Amino acid sequence: MNEDTCAVLTAVFPIVMLTVAVERRSIDLKIRRLRWFRFLSVAALVSSFVGLGLVLLGVEHSGLGALWGSVAWLCAGASVGVLTATLIAVLATAEVEEDREEAPLGAN
Repeated sequence: MNEDTCAVLTAVFPIVMLTVAVERRSIDLKIRRLRWFRFLSVAALVSSFVGLGLVLLGVEHSGLGALWGSVAWLCAGASVGVLTATLIAVLATAEVEEDREEAPLGAN
């Protein structure tokens, strides 16, 4: 992984961390209490911190070797994957709330 790629990923990891932390509050409480969802949220934050540390070292040392570059890409993939799952949960929560709001109107 070269220095330019590391520099781009230094911008991606903080965005993922912030988005997962902020959007998690928009998700229904029942989903947030699920053990697997909490695990995914923590995994996203940990992989983002580890990945950010690695790519910062890559920027400082003109790139990362094959092993550490692969670890950084795995961290990026895991972080973005969990971010995708979080955003899908936000959309699902919004649809459920819309259905709850429409139900009394249709009953009248």
